Amino acid sequence: MSQEIEIKLKLDDAAGLRRRLTSLGAKLTDASGGETNLLFDDASASLRRGARALRLRRARGQAWLTYKGRKSFRDGVGEREEIESLVGDADGIVAILAALGLRPVLAYAKQRESWTLGAVKVEIDRTTAGDFVEIEGPDKAVREAVSALGFSSSQGLRQSYPRLIGETLPAGRPDKPA
Repeated sequence: MSQEIEIKLKLDDAAGLRRRLTSLGAKLTDASGGETNLLFDDASASLRRGARALRLRRARGQAWLTYKGRKSFRDGVGEREEIESLVGDADGIVAILAALGLRPVLAYAKQRESWTLGAVKVEIDRTTAGDFVEIEGPDKAVREAVSALGFSSSQGLRQSYPRLIGETLPAGRPDKPA
């Protein structure tokens, strides 16, 4: 079991953030781009109602199954349980989840660029709802990075990407994001 500690911020100037990251000595670790995300729930929406999520992410020819617990916030920074595993057969995972009564309920896509800055990961995400930056790592390091990058923790967003993007699954293809 691991804890995810992160802040999500609206990003108005991605190029400016890249320049700032470079000036601080951050390293670009992945600029390969697109990912799709598929969220699952049961017929009674027990995961959503419990503020939890089960996500299948596909990117760079790989897939990860992730459980996310309820998030709590302190000064704009969120913390929650996160369990993630690389999976070899994404379609097989979809079939297993369906056999367990979990079905795809939401799909969304984003373009992601990943950086490391000291002890934190900095993710620049482009979505249909705009650009965002996520800073993840140990609490103190996240807060220091927020400040060093010119943000304030009071700017932290509480909404998840599904809430920000508001996309739904296309009719007739619940296994494939739009």
